[in-house]
Amino acid sequence: MQGGERLRVGLIGCGLIAQVAHLPNLRALPELYEVRALCDLSAQSTEFAARGFPDARRFGCAEELLAEPLDAVFVLTTGDHAPLVVAAAQAGLHVFVEKPLCLSVAEGAEILRAAGHTGVHVMVGYVRRYYREYEELVRRVQALDELQLARITLWNPPPGLYVQHHDLLSIDATHPHAVAPDGAASVVYPPRSDIDPERLSELQSEDDRSVRQAIGEAASDPHLHRTYRFGLLDGFIHDFNAIRGVLGEPDELRFADIRLPPGGLTAVMRFGEVECLIVSANLPGIARYVNELTFLSPSERLTLNLPYTYLRDVAPTLVTEGGSPGTAHAWRREETISHEWPFRRELVEFHAAITEGREPRTNAEDGLRDVALATQFVRCFTEHTPICTPTDLGHG
Repeated sequence: MQGGERLRVGLIGCGLIAQVAHLPNLRALPELYEVRALCDLSAQSTEFAARGFPDARRFGCAEELLAEPLDAVFVLTTGDHAPLVVAAAQAGLHVFVEKPLCLSVAEGAEILRAAGHTGVHVMVGYVRRYYREYEELVRRVQALDELQLARITLWNPPPGLYVQHHDLLSIDATHPHAVAPDGAASVVYPPRSDIDPERLSELQSEDDRSVRQAIGEAASDPHLHRTYRFGLLDGFIHDFNAIRGVLGEPDELRFADIRLPPGGLTAVMRFGEVECLIVSANLPGIARYVNELTFLSPSERLTLNLPYTYLRDVAPTLVTEGGSPGTAHAWRREETISHEWPFRRELVEFHAAITEGREPRTNAEDGLRDVALATQFVRCFTEHTPICTPTDLGHG
């Protein structure tokens, strides 16, 4: 394909992430994408998405969409992505898939085989990697003379607070999970009442089987099952990917901790001589989101402050701190580099990878290494033992 060619694409999943990020950005990039098909188990969601793409065909079955004359598909569903990614790759279609790529290393290996056999590209949606400030952080960290310590902190408020300004299909008030028990907006987008409950039950069973395949007996503990499936694969995996994007693959997962509800996770990893601490906490009573990536050397401190990615016009800040050795002199510089929404830059990268015939920055193997790290996190926690080379795909 040529660099200026429009890609014919279909979307599988028209829920929250599609409505917040991908549908608006696909409309904003008509020179790159032509949305030909939309699919969701909920006809309400499909019709809502079709408001911006009235000529797109609507489907309630992913298999029917995959038979359309398309170049690529977006897999944006809330459940296990692996079966859809494999089916799309086997159909010869390039794939953009929201994280996590899959729920187990075994599933990921199947994705790599399918994509390798047909020669298609699979890109995983790690939106933080596409902030220009993040890219500048990577450059500056790599230029440091002596990196000693890295730290990522994540304080999570209820996510519903960060989507209210978007044009969304209204919450389905008839669904029993439309409002969380405590009244907080922690259940952002429950299943809609027009979805076949038997089909939902089948998908949930498949999801549970994949989790058991990934973490074994630990999946029998409801708290560990939920932590792996949602705390790690839906949340903490962003931080795994962010630190790997700066420092590469960890040599050791030294410590892992899972805290009881309202919940939190802690990881300590070693990258060569550099120790990295990642800590998160759910703070339902505090609205302000915090996500900081800090890198420390003897002479310089670098900190990237990331906004909640659903906020369109809030840019990260990159803070550099230094001083004069032996004196009280210290200085601090705070920079904003761009107001480009990283979700849009993701889509530009996906188009470029396909039309230029190259791997996307966050490809399938990259996404699979994060899944491997999540499974080893559970093992480290349950066995109380450090894990060497935790992103090695041979572990799975």
